[in-house]
Formats: sequence, C-alpha cells, structure tokens
Amino acid sequence: MTSKQISIVRNESDYEAALTEIERYFEKEPEKGTPEAERFDVLAEAIGAYELEHWKIER
Repeated sequence: MTSKQISIVRNESDYEAALTEIERYFEKEPEKGTPEAERFDVLAEAIGAYELEHWKIER
C-alpha cells in the first residue's frame, strides 16, 4: 500500500481531507507500533492543531 505524505492542515479543504482519511481508522483501530498507527497519530495532531487555531474555545 502506497501512502501519501501528510502535510500541514492549512485550510478547510485540507481539514476535510484529513477528517475523511482519519475516519477509516475509527472502523478498525491500527495496532500500536505500526505505520498505520503512526499515520493516525500524525493526522490527529494535524487536525487538532488546525482546530485549536481556528476554533478557539474561550475560557
């Protein structure tokens, strides 16, 4: 399986694409220590960073 490189989520289009990709891991969680688990973690970080920047929660 060839995987594409994960890039920074810079806009809504990137964000939607990252959400679509990470969604497949919710059906079958990747095993820890695998390339799929690492990809999941990187996607989650990229999505989280975008959400933190664009949808700040006031406290």
